Amino acid sequence: MHGLDGIALIGWVAQTIPACLLLFAGLAKLRRPGTPAQVIARLGAPSRTARQVAWIVITAELTFGTGLLVAAGAAWPRVGAALLAIGFALAGLRALTAKLHVRCACFGDGQGTLGKRQLLALPGWLIALAVAQLVDVNGNVQGGLGVLAGALTAGFAVRLLRNLAFLRDVRADRVALT
Repeated sequence: MHGLDGIALIGWVAQTIPACLLLFAGLAKLRRPGTPAQVIARLGAPSRTARQVAWIVITAELTFGTGLLVAAGAAWPRVGAALLAIGFALAGLRALTAKLHVRCACFGDGQGTLGKRQLLALPGWLIALAVAQLVDVNGNVQGGLGVLAGALTAGFAVRLLRNLAFLRDVRADRVALT
């Protein structure tokens, strides 16, 4: 990533954003792997299969997210990320066509409903990954690991800030009760 011109920068951003989203989603699901398994079961998969598929999705998100950063010039992480995006859109389509109200576990928390968002996000995912492929993103492992470390640090900071707010609320409740 030495001396990025405008086009190369667009390609790098188009690859880095999906990478960070996949890593954040995979790490969030890793905290509670039962939540994505419940979503998959609600879509019609048997419970045992749903648990296995959930672990496959988590592993794929972490693998392809990391691959987009540390193997920036390779096509396999972009293809894998595109297949995940297509799978998520198909899950959204299944929920919509079957009229299922399924809490989304995209980022582990179960916020939102599975359906339209996944379908609407698919073109964005595919365009970003296609741009990264066409621009020939030539990153290096060291630069990718730096972005990975930054993304993980940012995710940790967000979680920490959320927990600090919770701890302030708990302390305020404790003070109010005494």
